[in-house]
Amino acid sequence: MDDVARRDGAAEKGHKPAQSKLVWIVVALVLFGIVAGVTSPILITTSYRMVPRTTETVTPNGITQTRSLTREAEPVQYSLGWGALGLSAVALTVAWAAVLLWLARAWATVPKRFGPPSPALAVGLLFVPVFNLYWMFRVIPGLSAALSAALSTRFPGRSFNTGQLAGVVACVAALIPGVNLLSPVVLLVWFSLADLAVVRLRASVDDHTLPDA
Repeated sequence: MDDVARRDGAAEKGHKPAQSKLVWIVVALVLFGIVAGVTSPILITTSYRMVPRTTETVTPNGITQTRSLTREAEPVQYSLGWGALGLSAVALTVAWAAVLLWLARAWATVPKRFGPPSPALAVGLLFVPVFNLYWMFRVIPGLSAALSAALSTRFPGRSFNTGQLAGVVACVAALIPGVNLLSPVVLLVWFSLADLAVVRLRASVDDHTLPDA
């Protein structure tokens, strides 16, 4: 038993988990989406200029000219604004899709002895109206709890930050109007911590397979 513990400790020191590339891709997409989304209305609203116009009216006494100011948008800047909005929507949609794909794979990593939902169920029920308000707690902080339990079995006596608190905060924040704007930021923190736990668990399973039952 001591030999196994020493071997596990050596493996842990020699195989420090590295963040998966998907995390950095998602973070980059979300940051780009936020910046583009904030920039878009600024470009659109500031693209308008007051342009002087002269209107000629034919009257019995001759031609009368009327000067006025018309609010018009500068075409290039206006188009850039809407383009930034479109890119923001695409970036955030791709980031969300990547997180859902990761979530399915992460649940597939959790040994069956810890009662994980199937990958399809874990993601699919997030699209069920009303029920998803409960289910997000089950599959986000719930994933962290399952990862923590699995790692505790793999590394007795050790504790790992799997992001459970961040997951709970992100889910609660998502339910509060106004505060829900901060939920994606907290969710990224959870995503990063949970990903490290998944990487660590996969590495440990590769070394010594965890029993499913």
